[in-house]
Amino acid sequence: MKVIDKLVEKLLGEFPTVAIVEPSNANANRQIRIKVTNTRLSPLPHVNPNVRYQPYEMRLSVIISYRLYGGNVDNYLTHQAMNDSLILTEMLSQQHLTITDVAEPIKDLNALKAKGNSGWSLVAVGDADLINVTRVGDDFESSSDVNDHEMKDQLMAYEDQWGGELIMTVHRHYPNPLLKQIILKNEYSDEETTIE
Repeated sequence: MKVIDKLVEKLLGEFPTVAIVEPSNANANRQIRIKVTNTRLSPLPHVNPNVRYQPYEMRLSVIISYRLYGGNVDNYLTHQAMNDSLILTEMLSQQHLTITDVAEPIKDLNALKAKGNSGWSLVAVGDADLINVTRVGDDFESSSDVNDHEMKDQLMAYEDQWGGELIMTVHRHYPNPLLKQIILKNEYSDEETTIE
């Protein structure tokens, strides 16, 4: 979805890195991995009863994982991890992060349309907000954690993981049925007139 691409773009703008959207088994020296799960749709109240769509609030659970791999010669990896972690903390610890212009149609609805829902569509509209972001944890890991000896030039990994919610609006457009008849009722005499 466009909202994930925009989130990656926003995160990459803060510091040079490689962003990978899960699932992936790609490796790099520095990465941001984004995992989106648990999509929920909740109907929103209609503002105007004459519109041809039902608005929904869409909430996605998001895990953002910053990873740094490499050797720790002269504590280079440690310094780089702390610097990048400060930047990420500053960015994600705000009250919310707005991702603008995420409007796009939701594609691949053929399975639903085949079940009798023809003529309707889903469209993501407006902007999205990343809210309730909290640090899940951060830590270093190396082969010395397994072995009894330490080497300054061994490969190490640092991971800083954050969790939050991505909120956006989705409109479900639906076709209005063709008008077949109108029944008019006189309030005083309860007489009904049918127009076809």
